[in-house]
Amino acid sequence: MIRRFSLKNFRNYERADLDFAPARNLFIGGNGQGKSNLLEAIFYLAILRSFRTGKISELVQIGRREFCLEAELIDGRKRDLFRSEYNCENRRTLCINGERISKSSEFIGEITPIVFAPEDIRIISGPSSQRRSFLDMFISMEQAGYMRSLYCYTQALKQRNAVLRKHLPRASAEVFGAVMARYGIEIAHARMAAISELEQEMLRLFEKYPLIQREFKLNYQFDYQLDFESYNRTLNDNYLREIKRGFTTLGPHLDEMVCLYDRKLARNFASAGQTRLLALFFKIASLNILYRHVLENNSANNL
Repeated sequence: MIRRFSLKNFRNYERADLDFAPARNLFIGGNGQGKSNLLEAIFYLAILRSFRTGKISELVQIGRREFCLEAELIDGRKRDLFRSEYNCENRRTLCINGERISKSSEFIGEITPIVFAPEDIRIISGPSSQRRSFLDMFISMEQAGYMRSLYCYTQALKQRNAVLRKHLPRASAEVFGAVMARYGIEIAHARMAAISELEQEMLRLFEKYPLIQREFKLNYQFDYQLDFESYNRTLNDNYLREIKRGFTTLGPHLDEMVCLYDRKLARNFASAGQTRLLALFFKIASLNILYRHVLENNSANNL
């Protein structure tokens, strides 16, 4: 549980220190005062990503070069101090109880936030990137190592695309393609498992509300084989075609979570009300799943 939270030079806050009650806590204020920014700060400290932007530099207060977030967490009698600093030049620094942490996987997982914001309807109606982002954030809170796999894959993808744009030799593309194949398979398997878990929880939610029961289905759509040799070979075979386009044309960065509602694609046919309902159910399903995992982990640790 968060006992104390502070932020410096984050969004519209030059400085803020918050003390949290053991039970429910509310942020009350007028429009534009920074309520969502507080939620974003807590979310960022939890998984080192924002639910509003992919550019960390946008989180820094205008006119400043860095921000700092710090939380005191209490678990029984145990107290831990988590601190994250971001500098536009030196990038990110992570500390737990004053000790520098080099791996983000050791930092992520102590806080499991679920945010439901107006823009979350884009999980249903937006482009596939919105659904991938939702999945990645959800899995990152379940599996501490997932973020590293995603980072390694993304870096290799950027390097391979640079090779394709600059028309460098095939051997260079093959090096980065092998890294993509290794981590891409891990990402795809993790996403498929998460989609199956989310689908089952969503169906439970629909069963509780007879007036809105509909046929519901989630699928993971991809166009490569889930073994290293086949995936890597396909990337290499695509080299000549992709070098003309200047980018990699298959992989988890292009995969899709397909949401079927009444046997129709929700992103194309769901009404405005249905879109809001599905987005809300996705968030509630995420919360239920993560809460069960927390209980299971606590029970395992007490054995």
